[in-house]
Amino acid sequence: MHLLLIETLALVGGTVHTMEPGAAPLAGATVLIEDGRIVAVGAVDVPVGAEVLDVAGLHVMPGLIDAAAGFDAEHDVLSLDSGVT
Repeated sequence: MHLLLIETLALVGGTVHTMEPGAAPLAGATVLIEDGRIVAVGAVDVPVGAEVLDVAGLHVMPGLIDAAAGFDAEHDVLSLDSGVT
């Protein structure tokens, strides 16, 4: 699956952390992404034709990165092909 080609993506069933001060995580929520932008979070009806990704048991939050990632000279091409920059 190449996410750049998907127009509508629904992340379904995860625990969503909105990062709003004082807001509790939303268990079993859906995150709807259209044209690369989050357009809805929570109890969302998934549009027909959307790519659905089951994220049950996972945590979804905006802007989370793996700050401990590093490059290995032998694997730079593999990392870049996988979206690690």
